[in-house]
Amino acid sequence: STGSRRLTVGRDIANKNITWSDEVYHIHEVDIQQAARPGIGNFKLLLQYAHPEDKFMLLSFLKNPSNMRRSSYEYRIITPQGKLKFINIIIAKIRTAADGSIRSVTGTLQDITERKIAEISIRKTEDNYKLVLETIKLAALSLDKTGIIIFCNKYLANLLGYQQNQLIGLNWYDHFIPTEIKDVFDSWYKNNNILSNYINPVICRDGEQRIISWQNTTVYDENGLIVQTTSIGEDV
Repeated sequence: STGSRRLTVGRDIANKNITWSDEVYHIHEVDIQQAARPGIGNFKLLLQYAHPEDKFMLLSFLKNPSNMRRSSYEYRIITPQGKLKFINIIIAKIRTAADGSIRSVTGTLQDITERKIAEISIRKTEDNYKLVLETIKLAALSLDKTGIIIFCNKYLANLLGYQQNQLIGLNWYDHFIPTEIKDVFDSWYKNNNILSNYINPVICRDGEQRIISWQNTTVYDENGLIVQTTSIGEDV
């Protein structure tokens, strides 16, 4: 689950004065009574459970928040039970003294583990899917909502007469679709409806046109708007 509670860096930054709500202990899975024992302050607790690769970033923030240029930072912790968690610090307010030095920083500390695990899982799924698309003897193409090529397999690149890296970032409709049929695709995006099957010519580098029969899959956002399309095509 995701926790979201206030995390305050106190006025005396040099003395590492940090205060927070009890929920932060729960996120770290630390017993409040044990954490309150003499000599163990909140500053030490944060660093104690920070992932070794993320300690430097966290230490830089805690010692001098003015060095940070973003409003939120993600880092990992390892709980006393050995569980890896992903944490996000969101800076809400910075108070400064008359001389311009930072007096205090207030914000939230969130457990974003579930979200990060989902993102990693989706990334792995996408990587596996792209690996499959690379091995098939069919054209494969992914476009963002503006028609920019974000993926194409080697088969399609060879068919068009390009290297794969030459195609990434180009607008598919501007470069490879005949002018006389562009209105068809424009209407798809205007109506937010991509046909699942369509046959159309594509323009190769040498000017030749090849007829491709496409099977289209569309990804929509939470509002039902097109985010991305992936198409598998056969040269007919």
